Amino acid sequence: MKIKIITLSIIISLVGILSCNNSKTEKKESVIEQEVWKISKIEADSIIKLVADSLQISLSKAISEGGFVHAIEFCSVNALPITSSFNDAGISISRKAVKFRNPVNKPDSIGEAVFNEFAILEGHEIGSASKYIETLQEIRYYKPIILLPHCRHCHGKIGSEISSELADVITKKYPNDLAIGFTNLELRGVWEIIQKLK
Repeated sequence: MKIKIITLSIIISLVGILSCNNSKTEKKESVIEQEVWKISKIEADSIIKLVADSLQISLSKAISEGGFVHAIEFCSVNALPITSSFNDAGISISRKAVKFRNPVNKPDSIGEAVFNEFAILEGHEIGSASKYIETLQEIRYYKPIILLPHCRHCHGKIGSEISSELADVITKKYPNDLAIGFTNLELRGVWEIIQKLK
């Protein structure tokens, strides 16, 4: 009888230990599942659209309130905060350009390489292009930024599209500005989304 009781106690103890281990394993698996979530192209495109729409609405309002001179002032102060307001834990979004206006928008070597890939595309291929790069450390997603007709007032040709008054404001605000001389539907820059995995 004593042997049976001892045996039963051992079995109960083992079951308790195993169930505890299983619980710990389930928790670990749950944590791993959360850690390996990766942003998809569809999700990245949705974020880009939200940011682009937000910037466009804010910029249009600035133009209506004080013209393109006011828009330059507005962009210099608000463009980066508006864009970064959509950042989330481990995920950042930004605009990058080889011919940048704000040095903060200068791409790193990866961003520049992707920009150059997009630059050789023609016509509708540019607008529909994207680049998804996954490594052990991070995921990067890129989409082209195309110069639209209304963008030429600040990024087109000085004289014919950018007024001399506005050109003076741009030069004072950005002495090393490179973001002029673009033509309609030309590749202006890229959207860059980075998700850190580690």
